[in-house]
Amino acid sequence: MLAEVGSMIRVCMFSCCYENVSVANYTFSLLSHLRNRKEFNIRWISSHCRCIERFPNRKSACFERCLFIGLPYLARPRSRMKIVSIAFSAIQKSLDILRGFTFLQKIGDCDLVHFQQSSSYSFSIVPLLPIILLSPKKKIVTLHSIDEIQRAFKFFFRFYNRVDKVIVHSESMRVHLIENGVAESRITIIRHGANIPRLLGLKRMEMTFFGAPVEIKGISTIFDALKILKERNLDVRLSIYGLYSDSERKIAESQADSRGVKNNLVWGGSLTEFDFDKKLQQSLFTLAVYNTPVSGSSVITRAMSNATPVIASDVGGLKEYLNGGGIVIAPKNPESLANAIELLLRNADIRDKLGRVGREFAIKSLSWKKIAEQTAAIYSSTFDKVPNQRA
Repeated sequence: MLAEVGSMIRVCMFSCCYENVSVANYTFSLLSHLRNRKEFNIRWISSHCRCIERFPNRKSACFERCLFIGLPYLARPRSRMKIVSIAFSAIQKSLDILRGFTFLQKIGDCDLVHFQQSSSYSFSIVPLLPIILLSPKKKIVTLHSIDEIQRAFKFFFRFYNRVDKVIVHSESMRVHLIENGVAESRITIIRHGANIPRLLGLKRMEMTFFGAPVEIKGISTIFDALKILKERNLDVRLSIYGLYSDSERKIAESQADSRGVKNNLVWGGSLTEFDFDKKLQQSLFTLAVYNTPVSGSSVITRAMSNATPVIASDVGGLKEYLNGGGIVIAPKNPESLANAIELLLRNADIRDKLGRVGREFAIKSLSWKKIAEQTAAIYSSTFDKVPNQRA
């Protein structure tokens, strides 16, 4: 029996829950604002995902506000044998289908399922499929990044036509979904949010990179650019902060060493939320030179909120986010990156202007309060009438 609009909507939110991981931080920030609204009762449900590989102390690494499902996650084996990779992928996909059926059982009496999809196996399209195909509940998917299986088999995009709404973070991702058969009426753009911290007046001294130093984030392009700058007698240091495993650091160091720039790297490791903002406010500028299209970037929104200029590659929705708060270059182009770095290193006035423009845009359009309001409107719009709150 349905009641009048205004009754409580019970929401199940499925998402990664590892602290300082982009999607988990997104979920935490969104829920922190949505839970202040009386019309929603929200449960956060999570499980092990790929992030587990980067946390030596796994239990303390998770947000405490979620219901955690203890299904295992298999770490990728270190083998170059194709048969090993194929076997691992098959086993992992089977586990993730099982994870999806477990998620399905946890939905219970909720009215709305909100799935935060990332490219990580446990929150990819695979565990989402049982929910899409078998749950009668209203369904919303926020698409943070596209799964590798969707890149290989385009027909997986069409499953989004069976959910009520797909939230994307950029016009670029909206167009990409439409080109792959998703109905335009299903798609809504809500930008990635950002906290707006107080500026502390810190001296800016570093060029920074935040996140795991991996190829999809353009790490080889960055090392090639550092080599070019070194040949120009600009011996530039790059500070690397964020979550990365020992193996990811060793691989990156090997790549840097082969280019003669290993000593140009400063490894800062994981940061608290406060120190993340502090390091951004100590940055001359930061790098977000992804090779693979993404819907949006928490690094960019966070840099802009801290008045930090960004050098970003022109892939996915990154250019849309910058909105004049940084420099856009072609992806996989070390020469262009080196030129942009040199320009910002030599021009404090340009850095200051880009930082001001970025922060103004963040304050106007990217606060979590605005993002939560837009998300709440989507929740309410999925119901002509809202299920009655139980006594």
